Amino acid sequence: MDNILNKILHLTSVNMQHANLILKVTLQIKDHIKSESVNSLNDAIALRQKHIKDVSATKDAIDANVGQLKARYMVGSVEEIDTSRHPKAGEILDVGARTRAIYKEIYHIDEENRKGAEILIRNYKDELKDIHSSKRVTDVYKKHNEGRSMILNKLK
Repeated sequence: MDNILNKILHLTSVNMQHANLILKVTLQIKDHIKSESVNSLNDAIALRQKHIKDVSATKDAIDANVGQLKARYMVGSVEEIDTSRHPKAGEILDVGARTRAIYKEIYHIDEENRKGAEILIRNYKDELKDIHSSKRVTDVYKKHNEGRSMILNKLK
């Protein structure tokens, strides 16, 4: 049992490291939104997605090991294991609780980021409309001037 618990503890710790990386990138996203740095924002979002995929892969490995634990030792979950006989089970639960706390923090920052991103998108959308309107005016003026040039050239 201790061997499987060691694997689960290691994977749970790796998952917490990924959660910390996601938190770090989420904070960077917040900064990029504030500074309106769209390219940096896109890069940070891509990096965050990579870390999320890593979490998913690690979670799958944890689930597989927990499945082995359940099958071999007839326990329903890690919570049911006597932590006095198997202290690693307690460590797994502790790391899991700390990881959940990190994800709660990420969730709250994501809510702020979502609101900031909506504002940023609205601002860019307005700017794009202004650019498009300016382009239409420029196109009309350009066509108007081209016509005059041709007429003036013919008169000369």
